[in-house]
Amino acid sequence: MKIAIAEAEQRGIPTALVDRDIRLTLLRFWGSLSFFEKIKMFWALIGSIAEIDDGQEIDIESLKSRA
Repeated sequence: MKIAIAEAEQRGIPTALVDRDIRLTLLRFWGSLSFFEKIKMFWALIGSIAEIDDGQEIDIESLKSRA
């Protein structure tokens, strides 16, 4: 994206950095789920919150380098 913006600026092409409101995206996503999918999503969220941390540290820099 940075390269595309730089290229557009070099060529004198106007750019606009726009994004959709996350609430709209989440509402559309939630609306597309069936009742049972919503139940599964709810329990997955509850399960992730209730999960016990095993004390293992996460190396953020190694996660960044994978992308």
